[in-house]
Amino acid sequence: MIRQILLTVTALTLVACAQQPYRYTEPPVDPATAMARYYEEVELRSRAEMRDLATSAAATPSDHFEARTIDRAREAMKDPAAAQIRKVRTVSHGAGGKLVCGEINGKNSYGAYTGFSRFAGTPADVRFEASGGRDARLNAALNGGITDACGPGIEG
Repeated sequence: MIRQILLTVTALTLVACAQQPYRYTEPPVDPATAMARYYEEVELRSRAEMRDLATSAAATPSDHFEARTIDRAREAMKDPAAAQIRKVRTVSHGAGGKLVCGEINGKNSYGAYTGFSRFAGTPADVRFEASGGRDARLNAALNGGITDACGPGIEG
């Protein structure tokens, strides 16, 4: 009997002294910090994507490089024949890569011109400047690759 009482008291003592399991709780997230990180990640991806595109074009023959890239940009427009192109130049970008930078103005579904916006690309693929929506910081982050390769935006 005494043995059972001692075992019970010992067991209760051990249970009472046992450390409760640690429960991890996430620290509170500051929305401004989270959004700033998101914009940084988007811009880094945009810049890396543009470098990869330029590097992949390094082995592309130079004959008609600009013309084929412009054709690719025109093909993306609703009315390719009406697309207006200006300020076209080939730039070196990335590790020995090259891109064609320029500005394009295309028509929308109503047949009106939308205004010039930047593009950058190769005969294989073209990227266009983001300008829609209400989030100017997101547009700037999305355009990081074009800005990095082609310089600042349109000055009128």
